[in-house]
Amino acid sequence: MAYQSIEPLNDAELGWIAENLASARSLLGISGDVPLDPALLDRALAIWHQRSGQSRLQPNDVANALGIAFGQYLVDNLSMQWAVVADAHGTELAVHSSPSAILVFPTVAVAKRIGAGEAGFFEELHKQISTDVRRIRSQSH
Repeated sequence: MAYQSIEPLNDAELGWIAENLASARSLLGISGDVPLDPALLDRALAIWHQRSGQSRLQPNDVANALGIAFGQYLVDNLSMQWAVVADAHGTELAVHSSPSAILVFPTVAVAKRIGAGEAGFFEELHKQISTDVRRIRSQSH
């Protein structure tokens, strides 16, 4: 069996999540009171695509901001938790659910889709993940 560890976040990682949530809100021009749901994240990505020049975040920065916001939505709505996952391929921030060991790597998922030029994918991605999480949880009971 391949090595894998799932560890809680440290203070620096929690701070990085907070910074990226603030960046996602800034992209949308909204306050901290409004939940960043998949529809808003699709809108944020559309706004980012429309910007040009110096006012536009770098692709990696937008992938981190929107990926973290999407991960936080999964945490808040699917009873998941943030974690750092390390394995033979490296270390990555993820959201997970026990006892089924469900893992989602939101910044990686978003970065791949942005890199492929996709837009408007957050609602569909949320639907797919929600369906999979519910199915896996029902099978483990």
